[in-house]
Amino acid sequence: MFTDVGAAARPGDTGRIGVSAPHPAGLHPSGALPSERFLISENGTRYLLSGDHVRLLDHDHFAFLGRSDDVINTGGEKVYAPEVAAVLADCPAVADAAVLAVPDDRLGQTVAALLCLHPGGSTDAAVAYARQRLAGYKIPRVTATVAAIPRTPTGKTDLRRARQLLRQAARS
Repeated sequence: MFTDVGAAARPGDTGRIGVSAPHPAGLHPSGALPSERFLISENGTRYLLSGDHVRLLDHDHFAFLGRSDDVINTGGEKVYAPEVAAVLADCPAVADAAVLAVPDDRLGQTVAALLCLHPGGSTDAAVAYARQRLAGYKIPRVTATVAAIPRTPTGKTDLRRARQLLRQAARS
């Protein structure tokens, strides 16, 4: 596992998993894998960096944080959408939640959440719940309530539709 600056990770660090051999035989959709997907370690070993972001718990175990596509870079801070969505989904006011990045003029991206609330639940309650459990930069700055979170046939959040719903809510 390697940190974002390419150093070998120590317990508590976050970073990406590196695979030294064998490297996958498949190609990136655009052809060869981009050079930024590879890292040469201090001892000269070539690693393919996966899109999996993890936190190293000890020298043998890590916690999965999300895929590269799940990372929201807000003002230089990395936010893992699945982490925020899990906290929101644990809130008694929330039946289901989806978290994604939306453009922000000042921060580049900001955290946004689509919330499907239980009867009597409120967005304020969900945000307050998250505020007690997450760092301030991880709290959704944009929220919208929906009757159901849009999902793909495989159950993943339909990000295109989710962004449309957030834009519609912003115009209302």
